[in-house]
Amino acid sequence: MEFNSLNEIKKVYEEEGNLNLFNDFLYSATDVTFNKGNYETFLNQKYPFKRGEDKLNRDNYENLKKCTIDDFARYMSNLDDFDEIIKEYEYFIYGTTNIDDLVQFSKNCLYELIDNVAKDFYNGFEKVKKTYLDYFERYLGGNKYKTIQNNDNDEKINSPIKLNEMKDNIGDTHNINFKYDYEDRDCAFIYLDGEIIKGKIGQTHAQILENYMKQLDREEDIPEDYKDGGDIECSRPSNDRINRLLGTKNNAYGNIIDNIALIEVLEDVSEQEVANACKKQLKVDKVYIVSRKQNTDVVKRLAKIIRMDV
Repeated sequence: MEFNSLNEIKKVYEEEGNLNLFNDFLYSATDVTFNKGNYETFLNQKYPFKRGEDKLNRDNYENLKKCTIDDFARYMSNLDDFDEIIKEYEYFIYGTTNIDDLVQFSKNCLYELIDNVAKDFYNGFEKVKKTYLDYFERYLGGNKYKTIQNNDNDEKINSPIKLNEMKDNIGDTHNINFKYDYEDRDCAFIYLDGEIIKGKIGQTHAQILENYMKQLDREEDIPEDYKDGGDIECSRPSNDRINRLLGTKNNAYGNIIDNIALIEVLEDVSEQEVANACKKQLKVDKVYIVSRKQNTDVVKRLAKIIRMDV
């Protein structure tokens, strides 16, 4: 006896006067269908991350964002090895109906069975999917650093204090030979669509994002690798991550050291827009944008008068 649709199964229960058992039948195989292992198998097969294959990874990431529990239901109903799930349906239907013939389910019927209850397992699927999105965003591409040519001179400025004291103008470029990242900066900051979120002393960009999302009551959306500050190696959010979590696209990242704002990364925003925000929202003397190079970094002056007495 082959069932080709959900309605055919429902009709059996209806004719035998046990329609109340039909709903139980629908959920009889959910434990072996909707579970973390199956979610991971589906996501691994459909959206693999492969080191060094940037285009493939980008396509898989974009498709993964659009993936739904319905896609999972379709995948499960098309598996060749479906025995474990079918046995659960068979066990229940033999135990609750008068059917004694061999029961079979068409692919369409299996899809209807799984899809009919899939919405009830949305949260569990999305939780696993989120871990995959987090992984892609951790390793997919990198931040966009500005390229600056220093046409002024070859002198290297060895301290931020000296850079601050220089009588330079907007557009002037300098070679710098001092550290300004995690262990050396006063604090980090993130620019999000016009707003600057300034961190506390010792905080990473990841901790700034973590705290900001807590303020928004979005703790459940904080990536696992960012909780409790994350690791220093991947502490600067990618634009993909910021865009997915907060919906912002015009982002930038920088550091403050000795009253100088150093903008390091621009994502779909002009350097002048970020400089203007620094001028209005940060108490610093100067704003520069940094170009990272192998031996000597280059900075370009962006803002003229920053500190304002009020």
